[in-house]
Amino acid sequence: MFNKFALKITESLVENSVINEVDSEIYVFGFKNGFVILFNIAVTLTIGFILGMPLESLLFLFVFIPLRSCAGGIHASNNTRCLILSAIAVVLLLIAANMIMTVVNIPMIVITAVVCVAVLYMLSPVQDANKPLDDDEIKLYKKRTTKILCAEFGLLLILSLFGFRLASIVLTLTLLFVCFSVCAGALKNKINNAG
Repeated sequence: MFNKFALKITESLVENSVINEVDSEIYVFGFKNGFVILFNIAVTLTIGFILGMPLESLLFLFVFIPLRSCAGGIHASNNTRCLILSAIAVVLLLIAANMIMTVVNIPMIVITAVVCVAVLYMLSPVQDANKPLDDDEIKLYKKRTTKILCAEFGLLLILSLFGFRLASIVLTLTLLFVCFSVCAGALKNKINNAG
């Protein structure tokens, strides 16, 4: 579906001499990925509205997108699986945040976040078979991941300090989600390299 849209837009740009035909594959790839990202964002926000947690779904996206983009981790084999797994994860994350809100306290939230940040710092970036990284990219993504982790942990401390418990839980569960993805990706890479 996204590929057809990407092809049509690219063909139109080539016909109108906006881009060269030689570069069309790059544009198709870019448009397709852009559509996938926008669709995933729309699905996440829709889930947030359905569950009565629109601000929490926005917070999830605000924390998840930059961290996952730099830290890496395991990836689904195609866009459809990615969308389905992401939607399930968002539903579970938001429901879990709501359910544990009265059970967990701020120190538990902060300790969990510290563990996630430490694991993410040690393992990131985790490359995927579809996106291998050279040494310079590893250094760059490590630096970016570190900055993002510091900013997100700082945000968590501010939210916790001002008593935004649900937001703090969503942020921490998002860190935990990325942490699991990074650990799974690292394990998958280790198994593939051993075999």
